[in-house]
Amino acid sequence: MQYPLYPNFRLRDFCFHHSGSQVEGSMLTEEQLLLMVYRNGPSVVAINTNTNPKFPYFRGTRWTEHCDSDRYDHAVLLLGWTEDELILQNSWGDWFGTGGFFRLPRGQNKCGVQHMIGSVIL
Repeated sequence: MQYPLYPNFRLRDFCFHHSGSQVEGSMLTEEQLLLMVYRNGPSVVAINTNTNPKFPYFRGTRWTEHCDSDRYDHAVLLLGWTEDELILQNSWGDWFGTGGFFRLPRGQNKCGVQHMIGSVIL
């Protein structure tokens, strides 16, 4: 596959690589996800927000409502984790969640959070 406008892009095993960035296209285990954040710092993850009409209006700390884990339509920043939650930041402003931050339960691949992650590797 050729990318004439972006000659540094190449498709290899479901991953796109461009300069110092990496996007994992296959589902990661939770351990791999957390290891990537531990090694590289906050990382962008793709999640599904479209299957639950309540998500865009979420106010609170922990999202426990249903959301599909096999489609992705939004990117958020995975900042870290606690023993039982992933800590994320949304780009929709501080009115979302709690000051723009929210949490997902660990161990459930909630909203497909383990499927796609991007982080800068220096």
